[in-house]
Amino acid sequence: MIGKDKATLVDSGCLPADGLAELRPLCLTAFQRIKADVARAGVTEALYYEVIGLCTAAMYVFVPQGRIQGVRSMTMAMASSLFGDGRSYTSDFKTEAIYLFQPVLGTPEVKVH
Repeated sequence: MIGKDKATLVDSGCLPADGLAELRPLCLTAFQRIKADVARAGVTEALYYEVIGLCTAAMYVFVPQGRIQGVRSMTMAMASSLFGDGRSYTSDFKTEAIYLFQPVLGTPEVKVH
């Protein structure tokens, strides 16, 4: 993807044409589908991993985050804080030596679902 312009990335299907506005309703629809699947069949290993992936995607789609590595480096303890308080902090990111920590922000969409 590096070196390609936005139009090329959209044409190749690597980026959505309408950006985040296009991804938000897809995330909300996926949350509704997963809730129905859990109500019908309970939590399966496949659904568990799908929920983790969807929650991670929602953190990018619904809330501006500082750096991707902050979300990538989250532990389960950090995730508990994120879902409880709506925020967590990480020190695993590129400019950690200067800024010491980076907030990772939760999203009401994830907390509701």
